[in-house]
Amino acid sequence: MKMVLDGRRNVEQWHEIPGSVRRRFWCLRAGRDVEVVFERRGLPGLRSITGVRSCTAFDPRTAVACDRRCVDRGFRQAWEFPLPVRKHA
Repeated sequence: MKMVLDGRRNVEQWHEIPGSVRRRFWCLRAGRDVEVVFERRGLPGLRSITGVRSCTAFDPRTAVACDRRCVDRGFRQAWEFPLPVRKHA
């Protein structure tokens, strides 16, 4: 029984270990490409984005003053990526 409780405690501790991930995408609110550092929580391999640490649309970057809709992956992917520029030989 003690082993099960210890394992459960370890899982809870892993859940509390924060991480971060950087993403670049078009922000409708800013009207331009932005680079955002998201906070992630959860077990390694199963982490999900839970908040915004910084965004290049704000100065300073950590003074994020929007509704943070970009936390939703679907919102970030709502716009198509621009076509790459083809170089002529």
